[in-house]
Amino acid sequence: LRLDNLQGKAKLARGIARDHWEVALADMSINYSEEYWRSFNAYVYLVPESVLNVRADRIELGLLAKLALDSGVLSDNAMTELQGFNPDGVLENFSLSMPLTDTMDDIISLRSNVVDGQIGSVRNSPNIWGIDAYVEMEFDEAAQQLTGLAEVDSTDFSMNIPATFTSVWDYSYVNGRLLIDVDLSNGQRVKLVSSRIVAESEAVDGNAQFTSITQRFPDGSRDASLDLVVGAERVDAAQKTLYLPDGPNINQSLRNTMQFLEQAIVDGDIYSSGILYRGSTVGGSPSETKTFQSYWQLENGQGNF
Repeated sequence: LRLDNLQGKAKLARGIARDHWEVALADMSINYSEEYWRSFNAYVYLVPESVLNVRADRIELGLLAKLALDSGVLSDNAMTELQGFNPDGVLENFSLSMPLTDTMDDIISLRSNVVDGQIGSVRNSPNIWGIDAYVEMEFDEAAQQLTGLAEVDSTDFSMNIPATFTSVWDYSYVNGRLLIDVDLSNGQRVKLVSSRIVAESEAVDGNAQFTSITQRFPDGSRDASLDLVVGAERVDAAQKTLYLPDGPNINQSLRNTMQFLEQAIVDGDIYSSGILYRGSTVGGSPSETKTFQSYWQLENGQGNF
């Protein structure tokens, strides 16, 4: 691993009384490959075999992810997961506390603001871009469980649910909360549960709420499901295509219905309408494992039947 253009001030100190180490970094900047970590400050406090605390005012998530992928220390599964999620963005006011004892009841905790964050889709979980949020995460080593929350307040936010929709939803404003639960005790189970999310864009003003569960079992089998409710206060009917399910895991009968709506509703103002999808997002799953419902109210409409 080669770090280029390393600049800034650093101070290393050792405390004798508690046998601890302190590292302070000021006005640091680093280049790695094509990634640039611009000016940041950080503080590291280490008590060997006891605790590691890290604070930083700015962390380039994409650079750290690339370093981790190139380091050679990750397992094949961890590399696959990291490549899939492909995290990027900036962490601000970052704080990490990591116990280094041998006990199994230790909790690793992380808190940070996220600026322009992004995560990719893994096993049909959502692609998300433009995340401005406050994040808290905790990892319970004994339970092998990662839990946390993200409180999102973004002004340039995009989202795509690849198994169900081919369109990317772009919003000028999004506000809501996302609960995160990752269980590693029996394979891997990732559960994302949102609050009511308020969203505004040129195409739509409305709200959405979803629960996404993806699972990978010890035998290698997989499962995934999605509960999605979208309520539209206002939709430009000419842009309705964005919210008609047309992804690769949509069965043919539903696809035919969506194609009919695409052709039938030409223009107008859709109001007080909504869609509901509940069921499997696994490719080839039977139609009885999925439910789709929608209702539409249209004024000043133009149709084609």
